[in-house]
Amino acid sequence: MFRNLAVPGIQGWDDIGLGPVGEWGDGMRVAVQTMASLPKPACILWGLDRVLVYNPAFSELLGELHPRLFGARLSDLAPSARGQIEPDLEAIHDGQNFIMQWHLGKPERAYDVACSPVRAEDGKVLAVLCSVTGDHAGAGVGRGTGARSRMKRDLGIATQNGLLDLHYQPQIRLSDEHIIGFEALARWQHPVLGDVAPDCFIPVAEETDLILEIGRWVISKAVEDIASHQNRGQLAVAVNVSPAQFYDPELVDHVGRTLKEHDLPPELLELEITESMALENEEVVCAGMAALHDLGIKIAMDDFGSGYSNIATLKQFSFDRLKLDRSFLADLPTSEAGQAAISNAIRMGKGLGLEIIAEGVETGSQLDLLRALDCDYAQGFFYAAPMPIDDAMAWLVQHDAAGSAKFGGLRT
Repeated sequence: MFRNLAVPGIQGWDDIGLGPVGEWGDGMRVAVQTMASLPKPACILWGLDRVLVYNPAFSELLGELHPRLFGARLSDLAPSARGQIEPDLEAIHDGQNFIMQWHLGKPERAYDVACSPVRAEDGKVLAVLCSVTGDHAGAGVGRGTGARSRMKRDLGIATQNGLLDLHYQPQIRLSDEHIIGFEALARWQHPVLGDVAPDCFIPVAEETDLILEIGRWVISKAVEDIASHQNRGQLAVAVNVSPAQFYDPELVDHVGRTLKEHDLPPELLELEITESMALENEEVVCAGMAALHDLGIKIAMDDFGSGYSNIATLKQFSFDRLKLDRSFLADLPTSEAGQAAISNAIRMGKGLGLEIIAEGVETGSQLDLLRALDCDYAQGFFYAAPMPIDDAMAWLVQHDAAGSAKFGGLRT
């Protein structure tokens, strides 16, 4: 039932479910407990766009009246929503959100949705997730400006205080099971939200200059970590590069200095860029790739197959490796169409002289098919999840001793 949630036992919550500012935490805790008992819980956090920050000069009465009117309107609309929304979906709205954003004028409705198992007992976590999710929902839906501003602030603090970390996922050469190296993946352990995935915080960083600082740190840290373990074999490392970072005129100099500082051979560093990023500014990207190649750096096209990937793009840019998006493996090995698609991609890449790596490998049958199709490399949870550098090195020792994988293989 799509309904207006009243919270019994919480003083100040009325029959349209809107509570005063001070009651947000208690109300959300009760709401989360209610939702957790449902088979498919979700939270809808309502807000108003095209409004200014609440001005206390309008008086408390005006500040409380407007969100209550909006809440009443939601209650009126609720019956018409039945049959259009999952029966077990709860809509929750709190007055604080409106008070912080409301101003006179004609507001537009916006809503943020977080659909996932409710694991957080603290309702504030769920509310933040709603707001952050809404930022990716599209124009006119789910701005989530407050939560996003908080995430920017927290990310800045984390960056300045060294609270980000890198995890490493092994990459394996399929012809002989040599472990050739790792992909370095940024991680952020937020004190409230816990482990925040790069898909959540990297877009936030890209809205500010933080992405340049984080990008430089990732390259420096990845090179330092891998260089310090070269006694285990010539291990390579792959690093994702954002558009802003690749367009940064200081990128090439930073990479060169970092390699020299840690005495890592340049052929052991690979930078990954996406096709869409390359096509945004072809002239700049081509020049940047040429300068990086002059240093001896490898460059891979990441997420091939996730967009409008085609042979023209591969021919236009001087990539060294083609990284197949995990979507290629989704229906393998049972789907004949999927087999044909990945076979064509591998054949096309090899025809252009590119090495091929498949990411997202999760089963042995997928791996067998990739070998049969002459794919060069693979990475995925079938081998190992991304892990801290010390765990990654322990994983190398364990698998080398067991004979299930070898390390030290150089790319050719």
